[in-house]
Amino acid sequence: MSVPIRNRSVGHSGMLLDNFQEPGAFFEAVLGAMGDAVFVVRPSDRRIMMCNGSAERLFERTQDELVGSTTELLYPTEADFRLLAEVSEAELRKGHAYQGVFTFSRSGGEIFEAEVTISAIRPDDWEAGVVSVLRDISRERRVEAERARMAERRIALERLASLGELAGGVAHDINNLLLPIMVNVELALPDADDHLAGLLEEVKEAALRGRGLTRKLLAFARQQPAERSAMELGDFLRATEPVLRAITGRRSTLELSVGDEPVMVEADPALLEQMLVALVSNARDATEDGGRIVVSVTTRDVEDAGDYGRTGATGHFAYLEVEDDGTGIPQEIRHRIFEPFFTTKEEKRSTGLGLSSALGIVEQHDGHIEIQNRAGGGTRVSVGLPLARSGNRSDDLGGSPQPPSTDAGSGRTVLVVEDDDAVRRVTARALKSFGYAVQEAADGPAALHAAETMDPTPDVVVTDVVMPAMSGLELRDRLRHELPEVPVVFVSGYSWSALEEEGIDPGSVAILPKPFSPTQLAEAVASAIARGSQIS
Repeated sequence: MSVPIRNRSVGHSGMLLDNFQEPGAFFEAVLGAMGDAVFVVRPSDRRIMMCNGSAERLFERTQDELVGSTTELLYPTEADFRLLAEVSEAELRKGHAYQGVFTFSRSGGEIFEAEVTISAIRPDDWEAGVVSVLRDISRERRVEAERARMAERRIALERLASLGELAGGVAHDINNLLLPIMVNVELALPDADDHLAGLLEEVKEAALRGRGLTRKLLAFARQQPAERSAMELGDFLRATEPVLRAITGRRSTLELSVGDEPVMVEADPALLEQMLVALVSNARDATEDGGRIVVSVTTRDVEDAGDYGRTGATGHFAYLEVEDDGTGIPQEIRHRIFEPFFTTKEEKRSTGLGLSSALGIVEQHDGHIEIQNRAGGGTRVSVGLPLARSGNRSDDLGGSPQPPSTDAGSGRTVLVVEDDDAVRRVTARALKSFGYAVQEAADGPAALHAAETMDPTPDVVVTDVVMPAMSGLELRDRLRHELPEVPVVFVSGYSWSALEEEGIDPGSVAILPKPFSPTQLAEAVASAIARGSQIS
């Protein structure tokens, strides 16, 4: 005896099917209430015999469009249609349901993925009809993709942090190597004959280039503030030309346009080069099939300046412009181009940090950026920088026009504290060349002992910041209790982040960065003695 469906479905809760005149109406209502798309398909010709409202919404088609059509209508290609038909039929012939993830397409052509379950209505006769249930997993796929992107970004940030630490350590070691070279060369130059002086000048030039390299390392890691000095933009652009040509390669034509009049700005050359490299790299990628890139220097009066950065400024500005005849910037992404990690390039070709770093550098220089899509294709990026108040170029070594005399330190005593033997010796030698008496100490405890026993007491202490046993900051604090009248001059070859880890705020403490020249060292010591208090 068969059991009525209504009793099996309802049990003791009442007669649910009594609300429907026909059992078929009940099952239609059940199908209509389902959130998943349901199709009843005739296997012989793959035609859709029935579908629910969720199927209409999922595929953006009416029931009239779906019912009577073959299921090929649901797929982006015939190959996708035939593949699912074959694999599902193989399972159905074995008496099994098929489950998998396949690609489908909506009426407008949008492609999406869905989990699909295909079952025979009668397990013993699959050709009598099959039921296909589809669940859209597009949202889940997007969430998974976003999680993967966030994980990659986190890894990228960790990698950048590691590179920053590495860059800081490398810069410190290189600075300590360069310092003896630069100081000894400058000390030897006054007594050298013409031939030897020429050789020493070449060594000095190489050391200065090495110093520039360490600054670029720290600029890459964004571990130090902008060290601005007066510079002429035309000279800067000509000096940067080899780097820019290496970036553009042979496929793009690079042209420089510099006027006759000098254009002076207050800027950090290393950071400005990093910014320009990012802009030229973008222009190169926009002209991959061969194109023209023009980098120019100009000045102009503006009102309400800039699209990005320090916008709204009015006045006369210097402009560094990068112009290309490439594909241009689509309007729909223009507002996002300076977002960190945003990129339209392949992920392996870009971190998406180039332009965001460039904008940060421009803002550090109180500048702004203007972007224009050129008529006929291409982009012009204009970086506006405030003109320098003074037209004087800064000295390469940062020395003053009237350096201290060779007897500037006569009658004065300096305690030099440095754990690197070569750096300590050359620092002492440089100070002695200006007439200072010098006592040396290899670390903080030795310096405290020397300061207490020296007669007379030191007029100033010159100390490294990061040292074993006791940092320069700890040494200064100890000296404040023992010898409060003795000023302290900090020197360091470490990055700003490393100094912050030592408890020093680089923005509030005067630090003489390594490598320095004898003149710079003598000026810092003389200034500290003149103030008669610690540099802080």
